[in-house]
Amino acid sequence: MSKKILLMGPPGAGKGTQAEMIVIKYGIKYISTGSIFRQEIMSNTSIGIISNQYISNGNLVPDKIVNEIVQISLDKCSLNKGFILDGYPRTVNQAKFLEDHLNINHTRLDGIFFIEIPFQVIFDRITKRRSCIKCNCVYHLQTKPPKVENFCDFCKGELVQRDDDKEETVKSRLLSYDNYTKPLKDYYSCKDTFHILDGTKTREEIFAQICDFLGDKLQ
Repeated sequence: MSKKILLMGPPGAGKGTQAEMIVIKYGIKYISTGSIFRQEIMSNTSIGIISNQYISNGNLVPDKIVNEIVQISLDKCSLNKGFILDGYPRTVNQAKFLEDHLNINHTRLDGIFFIEIPFQVIFDRITKRRSCIKCNCVYHLQTKPPKVENFCDFCKGELVQRDDDKEETVKSRLLSYDNYTKPLKDYYSCKDTFHILDGTKTREEIFAQICDFLGDKLQ
């Protein structure tokens, strides 16, 4: 079941949740550009330092840097065994780079999924998130609050609001998304593997749709 999948949509659309469920079901490589950049930033690498200058201000990291880390990640795994890309591509230029890379390796995408969701729902999801400073576990003040306010259920670390989850930064991130990422829908709309998902549905409903589109109906 070597599926090769793209999972796209605005920040806070639930891409990470769906990606985790897909990885468990299909046993494929999970490549999250967000996770990669967070690790680079925490490790204070040169890529992390440069990327943080963009991310902390709610801006997209330049295509050249993103393409580089994605190519490295893809080269580390066997493409024939499948993968899911979460949060990439975010621009048409990145999409063209990915398509060229896959063509060179004589493979193609099995599913291209775009999660749509209203602005206000996204805004509430992101600005009410809190992350543990020790284990990075993520909570939500309304839908997944910690048992003890401001502290992680698992490691008791302090919960904080990441800089890129703050209101002004979220607004900037969504503006960048509107300007750069939405054109991807036009780019991929002609592909027979492209599907739009309703992000307001439950995680189980969205996941069932994804499996259905991949030709694997859930019982």
